Amino acid sequence: MKNKKLILPLLGGVLCSACSSWQWQADPIHRDYRPLVKSICIENNPKVKIDRFQDMLVNRVESYRIQTQVFNFPYKPESCEFVLNYDAIEEYDSGFFISDATLKLYNRSGQRIGLSEYHVYRGSLDTTKHQENKIKINRLVDGLLTAKKK
Repeated sequence: MKNKKLILPLLGGVLCSACSSWQWQADPIHRDYRPLVKSICIENNPKVKIDRFQDMLVNRVESYRIQTQVFNFPYKPESCEFVLNYDAIEEYDSGFFISDATLKLYNRSGQRIGLSEYHVYRGSLDTTKHQENKIKINRLVDGLLTAKKK
């Protein structure tokens, strides 16, 4: 009888963990740094095959009134004060969706000053994984550029 009382809460916990198996993580730029970011050079990542990913990324960054310039490695323009690297993977589960995405912002000296990540764990039953790519990309950029207080 005691074992039956334990089974229901355990089963509920397992089912709920499968429903929420995605994660957003952001380490945004410091608020003192944010006013200095007037332009960002975005390094093109040809491995990212997600339709319009780079266009949506550029549009969202520019919505913060930050100028952008896309370049191909190793031809980084000399004028680049800040460089944004991105990576993203798309998977299929009754439709294509972004399963992993990372944005990393670096200063001129190569020090990482911001990070924003999204990850869906395999087997996720969470339907938010099928949100429009634009929503996910916007959230990634917002997480990166919305300055932290300390």
